[in-house]
Amino acid sequence: MTTEQRIPTRLGDGSLTSLTRSEMRTHIEAGVEAAVKRAHVAPLPEDDIDHLLEICASKSRFTGVDIGLGPEMKSTGEIMGIDTEYDRALYKAMVASSVDVPLKGKLIATVAESDKQEAVAIIRAFEKLGYVIYATAGTSAYLNEHGINASPVMKIHEGEPNLLNLIRSGEIDLLVNTLSTDKRVEREAIQIRRASVEMGIPCLTSLDTARALLLSLDARQRGETFACQTVDEYLKGI
Repeated sequence: MTTEQRIPTRLGDGSLTSLTRSEMRTHIEAGVEAAVKRAHVAPLPEDDIDHLLEICASKSRFTGVDIGLGPEMKSTGEIMGIDTEYDRALYKAMVASSVDVPLKGKLIATVAESDKQEAVAIIRAFEKLGYVIYATAGTSAYLNEHGINASPVMKIHEGEPNLLNLIRSGEIDLLVNTLSTDKRVEREAIQIRRASVEMGIPCLTSLDTARALLLSLDARQRGETFACQTVDEYLKGI
């Protein structure tokens, strides 16, 4: 049985001791609970205000760098949208992080093999909104097999006109490009994602984000009124 390492730690009263990580966790939890009690903090009423944090990285500032975000970069910046309903708060966070797309337009879908099944329902929902779908041969064939009208576009190495030409044409409103483990596919995907940034086209590398965007667009399509208040006004009466 291994003994948990003890780490020199200075407590809140200034005294120095040594604690294991488990003991640290206990001290922290007890400290937070005590602080909350002292501050008389009341929990927010359920379903009253929704806060949504959206990742916000300055992609346009990194010239020539891939915009596919790993866990580290996803935590470098966040924007919060606040509204009285979740989908409206989500839409505000999306727009604030430069993911602002029309209710209908043109979409390119290049989806990794492992994501194709999950992507079907998402791409179908975009089609129902009124989006024209373009996809690479494999993704296009898969989507067509599942009843989605997707026009095939050549990959960069297959010749022209290809995905890069289509992105740079200015006709595309959204790019859904999930990350692949295939190195050759990713080499081209990096060029495609970079071109989308240069053209100001929102690029989603996660199907979860694409699903969230659909939810926010649904609120916009319904013509709901978005709350526009100060933080004090949102918190009034709490």
